Amino acid sequence: MSHRLPATVLLLGSLGCVPQFRTDVVAANRVSYAPVAGPSTLVAEVALAEVQDGDHVLRYAVYLPRALELEYEIRCPAREDGGVMGETFAAYAERRLAELEQERRQQAELVSSLVGAVVPSVQAGARVSAPGVQGSAQAAIDPGDVAASAAYGASPPPQLPAGDVGARTIEGTLELGAAVPGSCVLVLRSPHPEQELAGVVVDLAVERLVDVAAEEQARRAADRQVALEISLEARADVVVALEGAGATRRTATDRERVDFDLRGAVVTGLIAAGADPDRRVRVRAAADAERERLEREAQADLEIRLSLEARQREADAAAAAERARREEEIRQAAFAAAAEARRTAELELQAGFTLRLDVSGYLIALGADPGYRLRLEAEESLRVEQERQANLRAAEEARLASVLALQAGLSLRLDVSGYLIGLGADPGYRARLRTDDANRVEEARREDARLAEEQARRQELDAWQARADAAAAWTLRAQVEAQLVALGAVERPPMPLAPVEVPPPPPFPGAAWISGRYAWSGGIWVWVPGAYAGTAAAGLELGGLAAGLGALTQGGTVTVEIGTQHR
Repeated sequence: MSHRLPATVLLLGSLGCVPQFRTDVVAANRVSYAPVAGPSTLVAEVALAEVQDGDHVLRYAVYLPRALELEYEIRCPAREDGGVMGETFAAYAERRLAELEQERRQQAELVSSLVGAVVPSVQAGARVSAPGVQGSAQAAIDPGDVAASAAYGASPPPQLPAGDVGARTIEGTLELGAAVPGSCVLVLRSPHPEQELAGVVVDLAVERLVDVAAEEQARRAADRQVALEISLEARADVVVALEGAGATRRTATDRERVDFDLRGAVVTGLIAAGADPDRRVRVRAAADAERERLEREAQADLEIRLSLEARQREADAAAAAERARREEEIRQAAFAAAAEARRTAELELQAGFTLRLDVSGYLIALGADPGYRLRLEAEESLRVEQERQANLRAAEEARLASVLALQAGLSLRLDVSGYLIGLGADPGYRARLRTDDANRVEEARREDARLAEEQARRQELDAWQARADAAAAWTLRAQVEAQLVALGAVERPPMPLAPVEVPPPPPFPGAAWISGRYAWSGGIWVWVPGAYAGTAAAGLELGGLAAGLGALTQGGTVTVEIGTQHR
């Protein structure tokens, strides 16, 4: 059995766009399972009543409503074949579940690569010292691996979808060669008693391969034969007519004698007029000598050109090798420069984040408002929205004015059209002239509609992808938080309500009171009391913080240092 088309048909792709072969269906039949030949047997037959010249192919298609493993046998007058097709439901379920599991792992790896490309790996170190106790810890977290584990754990184990029973279509061909009259029979049997063939359908078709070029050549030969017969008949008619008018036929000897006498008379006349009978021989000899000289020169030129081409190829090969070596050096240098640039950029980014945190804390301690920019952006958004509403109102007023003007113009146009038609004008003349333009516009409109539909589908796919990315991001965030908590991280509780403070009298004129606030320190919220701005206020703030920490440690000393390094 062969599950491929014959080699002659496969030549179609290599002979250009014009097909050289075609297939003609000689006979076809469709058979559905019926418990006639046996409880687990299906017999399909296609008859070959009229056989034509050329190679024939039996093409079959078996439609299985569910996963089945069947034994098949094909019997034709000139060929036979057999074997096993399909697979059992258990084998199908095992293979399909393995494919779904592989897709699940690939999706988790995709999430890992996306997160790894956006979020760098983090290394964290911590050192804690207390009276009689000291310790340190180091931890490294790869967000990509965390995201992959989270995505893999969040996706459910693979299961076969409802209704997925392994339905499929098995197709194949059997080359018959020069077919003979008879019939081809396909027999399907179930080797497993628990399998039922209900719903199985078999399509059989016998096709003849036709050589289009040979068929066209035969047709042209037949046309030439017909034309030759017509010309011979016409010639015979002319000969009969001439003989009937008194003409006589010349024999071959008569024609040769007349030709020889005519040639001798012409030659004698030319020599008498001064012609040179040996001139053609001399001209031919001179031409032969000139041709030999040109051939020798062409051969020498060819040898010189081949030598030059060989040297040029050697030079091109050497230049290509040198260019490849230089390109490799440039690529290695570029890789090294890129690695150094990435390392420098990471160091600068880390230093920038540290400096930004220090400056932000210092500015907030001096009374800076971290929400000032947000308020400015909100005010700017409100102003832009007001301007947009005003523009919309102006556009609506302009549209109403244009509608009124259009109505007045249409009324005037109707009046003028009626007047012109009354004078004998043809209102359909311009429409007839624009018929072609209207057709082109309609074609352009259909093309625009098709493009708009394609764009809408792309936008729908982009929106679906965005929703899927957002869902994956939220799932990833939850999984990363759970992973960090499992590694020892503590989720920050909400900030308590600030107590009511009564500022004391200012210690010096012009002192500005700074309200107290909560600060996150040591895994807890620590209340930092309010103080007056200035040197004295800074001392009060540090004293309050030291007092708070002292109360927490009952008079001991606690030092916590936490540093992060991104790579």
